[in-house]
Amino acid sequence: MEKQISIIDHVGTKAGIDFYSLSLLDSLAKENTRVSYYSNFKQEISSVPTRKTFYFQSSSNNILKAVGFFHGYISALFFCVIRKERNILLHSFSYTYKDLWVILLLLIGNRRILTIAHDVHNFAPGDKFWIKKFILKTCNRIMVHNAFSKRELEQLNIPKTEKKTVIIPHGHFLELNKNQIEKTKAKQELQFDTAKIYLLFFGQIKAVKGLSFLIEAMALLPEKFHLVIAGKPQYSISDIERRIKELNIESRITREFRYITNAERNVYFSAADAAILPYTKIYQSGVLLMSMSYGLPCVTSDLPAFQEIISSGENGMLFQSENSTDLAERIQALFNNQDTVISIEKNSIRTMNTHHDWNSIAVQFKSTML
Repeated sequence: MEKQISIIDHVGTKAGIDFYSLSLLDSLAKENTRVSYYSNFKQEISSVPTRKTFYFQSSSNNILKAVGFFHGYISALFFCVIRKERNILLHSFSYTYKDLWVILLLLIGNRRILTIAHDVHNFAPGDKFWIKKFILKTCNRIMVHNAFSKRELEQLNIPKTEKKTVIIPHGHFLELNKNQIEKTKAKQELQFDTAKIYLLFFGQIKAVKGLSFLIEAMALLPEKFHLVIAGKPQYSISDIERRIKELNIESRITREFRYITNAERNVYFSAADAAILPYTKIYQSGVLLMSMSYGLPCVTSDLPAFQEIISSGENGMLFQSENSTDLAERIQALFNNQDTVISIEKNSIRTMNTHHDWNSIAVQFKSTML
């Protein structure tokens, strides 16, 4: 019997989910699986037929955005029915009324629903437990990226979910580093001082990402360290701005509080000397895997999800979560020994190839999810 999977994804290029979806589908196609992708862009990849069904997702007009959201899912379902695509994969980050509507729509369309539970609990307000319970009970298969997320899911005590939940790792971003720019050239492009050490904090800025602890750590670090913050805030950062001024470290922090394009992202990752992830809560992190795929040494908080990937001193550095002093000390310890930096860079790439290979993930996905 033919294996088939279709991803319907309204986030797409807006938060980098496009690369994840295309990588997974391309690898599944190599495993003789019929694939298709419905999102907010169209890309010509012979192995992955894509169709743009979502519009207005970046609009500032909430009515237009809502129309684009609902129209996108209805259109995608229409094409799935016409093409006899029954297995539908969703990326789950929240459990709100609109998420409930999507599930009900797919049930009406008699689709088999698979979900990747990226976040067991949404980091923004709006989640309803009864909706989460209904969605997770309804889905035919649930995929999580690590043992920590599975344990968190089990603690919800939602019937019928344990047996249909599988752990499959998040894939790497090694394809991106093929466009990596030589570090000195990238620093010059950004007008960075090549004598300084640049620390990168990248991605959507949320309260749980612990930026305030990194700001405090910067005040403890020597002048040679410079912080680059590149990402769009999802909450008010007025307290962050105020604290930077109070600590008198404005000149040591480059602030790009906005959406970063793919081309800009490549330059920032190429120019950075290390990536810092001071998160206070996380289920999985695409930013971590992207940083490691670029060969960047990563300094992360010692959260369970990070500990499943990082072995401190080998392929990254761990610090005590919410402890700015320990963070500063770990950063300094990293750059006190250039041999350690080089070793971590090599081991980061090795970890991506060994434990986060998309082809291996596709084999696991096909055998457990379809």
